[in-house]
Amino acid sequence: ATAAGTGRGFAPPRPFAWRRSGRIAWGHLLRAVRHPQEFSHLLMLVFLAGPALGSLASGHDGGALASLLAGTGTAVGVYLAGATFGLNPLGDDRPQLPLLLLVETPPRTLLRGRTAAGLAVGLPVAVCLPLGTVALGTSPTVALGYAALGLVLSPAAAGLAAGLGCAYPIYETRELWGAETVAPSTLVLLGYSFVVLGGTVTWLALVGAVLADGAPSPLLLSGVGVLALLTAVPSVLSYRYARGRYRGYTC
Repeated sequence: ATAAGTGRGFAPPRPFAWRRSGRIAWGHLLRAVRHPQEFSHLLMLVFLAGPALGSLASGHDGGALASLLAGTGTAVGVYLAGATFGLNPLGDDRPQLPLLLLVETPPRTLLRGRTAAGLAVGLPVAVCLPLGTVALGTSPTVALGYAALGLVLSPAAAGLAAGLGCAYPIYETRELWGAETVAPSTLVLLGYSFVVLGGTVTWLALVGAVLADGAPSPLLLSGVGVLALLTAVPSVLSYRYARGRYRGYTC
C-alpha cells in the first residue's frame, strides 16, 4: 500500500500529504532516489542539447550569456516535467498494478500522481533557475517572463509525455547507458524531445520578442495565439488518452 500512496510506509511532506495523488507522487520520487537508473534515458538530453548550447555560449558574454542560461533553465525544466516520469507510465507501473488495484485507487489519481511527480522535478528548475540568473545579469523582466513560461509549459509537457508514453509502453528491462532498467521507447523519447525542446525554444523566442517590443504587433500576437493552441490542444488530448489507457488497465 505504500507504493500506492497510502502514506503508511512513509510520511510525505506537505504539500504531497494533502491529497492521495500527492502521496503517490512522493512514492514515485522516493523510488527514483532509490533507483536512479530509472532516469538513464534522460542522458539523451545531454546529447541533444549539449552541442547546441556549447556553440551558443561561445558567442555570448555578460548579460546575453545570463539570458541564455535563463532560457536554458526554462527549457530543461519543461523537458524534465514530462520526461522524468511520464514517458513510460504503464511500463513503470506494471509491477505495482496488483497492489494499486487492492487499494482501489482511481486511474485518474494514479495518473495525476505520476504527473505531479514530474512537475515536482521540472517546475523548480523551469521557474527558479531563470529567476536566479538575475544575479548574473539577466533582465528581471526577461527572467520573470521565462519563469512564467516555464510555469505554463511544464504541465503541457507532462500531459504530452503521458499520452506518448501510454501509446507505446515498454515493459521489459533493457540495458541503457550501462544500467538495466525499464526505459521508455527510443521512438517516444526522441519524438517527445524534439517536440518539447523545439516548442520551448520557439516559445522562448516569441516571449523574448514580445518583451523586447513595447507594443507587440498584431502579427506577433497572432503567432502567440496559434502557438498557444498548438501547445494546449495536443497536451490535453494526450492526457485524456493516457487516462483512458490507465482506465483500461485498472478497471
